[in-house]
Amino acid sequence: IRAEGAAAIAEALRGNGVLTDLNLWANGIGDEGAKAIGEALAVNGVLKHINLLRNNITVEGAAPLVELFRERRHMKSLCGLKPDQAQADLSSQCLDDADA
Repeated sequence: IRAEGAAAIAEALRGNGVLTDLNLWANGIGDEGAKAIGEALAVNGVLKHINLLRNNITVEGAAPLVELFRERRHMKSLCGLKPDQAQADLSSQCLDDADA
């Protein structure tokens, strides 16, 4: 979906009052898409879990999302994991340093 698709999803998230989980794994949204999603999450009080792994988001692009995650107590995960999960098998996810 790249950054353009992430911007469209971000626009929908702004008015979302129902969706609590969103999986955007491996969609190549990059820093620009992460910024759009982050801006939407700043006004969205419903989404709890979002998976942004494998999206070519740099440390600089992730930093505002991490800060937002710390501030928005209703949010539980930026990588798709649920709070009650005791294990996560990421062995087949082809993760690299940028996903850390």
